[in-house]
Amino acid sequence: MIFVNGLQRSGTNFAKSLYNNAKDYCHPYWKHNLKYESIDPDCEKVYCIIKNPYTWVESICFRDEADIVASFQFLCQLRDENDYLGPFKINLQKLCTVYKTFYTTWLAYDKTELIHYESLLIDNNIHKIVPQGHNWDPKRYRTYLRYEAPLVPQEAKNIITETLGQDFFKKIGYEPQL
Repeated sequence: MIFVNGLQRSGTNFAKSLYNNAKDYCHPYWKHNLKYESIDPDCEKVYCIIKNPYTWVESICFRDEADIVASFQFLCQLRDENDYLGPFKINLQKLCTVYKTFYTTWLAYDKTELIHYESLLIDNNIHKIVPQGHNWDPKRYRTYLRYEAPLVPQEAKNIITETLGQDFFKKIGYEPQL
C-alpha cells in the first residue's frame, strides 16, 4: 500500500490520480497532515509531493490559499494584516516555515520518498492520461518546468531563499534563486 501526501497546492490530487490504479492507498489519513504516527503500519511507501518553493508560494499567495491557514494554525498564524504577500494576506516567512517544517518532518520518516511535482509534468502526454481541473491553464506547464513564479517579486524570492536556507534546498533537490 502507498500513501500520497504533500502540502496544499503541491500537486497531491494530480499525483494521486496518477498512482490511483498502481496500488491501494493507506486510509484513513489526511494527505496534508504534518504527523505520520497514525499511518497504517501496512503502508509500504509514502510519496510526498513537493512543488518548487517559489511556484508553491505563488500558488498559495496569489491563486488559492486553500485551507492552509486553518490547517497549520497550531504551528503559526499565517494571516498577517501588516506583513504579507498577495491578496490573501499570508505572511511569507511563516509560510516558508510551514513548508520547511512539513517536508523536514516527512523526510525524517523512513518510508518517505520526495516526488517533485514538476517531474510529474515532464511527460507531455500526461494530460491525456490524467484529466486536468477546469481551471488548469496548459501555459502553466512552462512556468512550472522553468521554476518561474512571475507573480512573486524578487524581494519575496530573496526572503524565501533566506528563510529556507541552502541546506534545505539541497535536501529537497531544488536550486535557490539568488
